[in-house]
Amino acid sequence: VLGAATSVLLLCSFLRPRAPRPALAKACVQDAPRAAALPAGDDALRYRAVRPRFSFADVVGMCDTKTRLVEAGRAIAQRRTQGQAPRNGVLLSGKPGNGKTFLAEALAGELQLPFLSISYGDLASSYINNTTEHVTQVFRDAARQAPCVLLIDEVDSLLMERNTRSSYEESAKTANAMLTELVNIR
Repeated sequence: VLGAATSVLLLCSFLRPRAPRPALAKACVQDAPRAAALPAGDDALRYRAVRPRFSFADVVGMCDTKTRLVEAGRAIAQRRTQGQAPRNGVLLSGKPGNGKTFLAEALAGELQLPFLSISYGDLASSYINNTTEHVTQVFRDAARQAPCVLLIDEVDSLLMERNTRSSYEESAKTANAMLTELVNIR
C-alpha cells in the first residue's frame, strides 16, 4: 500500500546488458546537480546521475537498516551477474523528512555508484502525454548510465489509482508506464 511520501529505490545495474567500460564516464557522473534539459541528440541525457555526496559513514546509527540496504543492493547487482532473475528494488516508506532520500544517496555512495534522484516535480507537465514520456525517459537515461542507483521519490504522486475515471486519462497512462518500466527493469 502506497502512502504519503513513498519512494522507490532501484539499483539499475541490470537494466540492459552493456559492454564492459573502464570506469564511470565523466558525462554520466558529475558533482553538480543534473541538468534539467540538454540539447537534442543521441548522446543527450535529460536526467543525469550525480556523484553521491554521502555514504553510510555519514549516517548515524541505523546499523540494521544500513546493513539490509547494502545487502539488498549487492544482491540485486550479483543476481544479474549470476544469471538469476534480479529483484526490482527497494520500497522506502515513511513520513516526509525522515531521510529516505538521504539513505538512498548514502547507499549509492556506499556502493560507489552514480545517484539519479527524481520526483514528481521533475516529471510533471501540463502538456498531455509529457508526464508519461518523462517517466519512460528517466528509465532510458538510467539505462544509459547503468550501473546507477535510481530513486523515484514521491512515487505515490505518480501511481494514482488506475480505476478512477476522468476526462483526463494522463494519470492512468503515467501509472501504466511506470509499472511497465518497473517490470522491464528485470
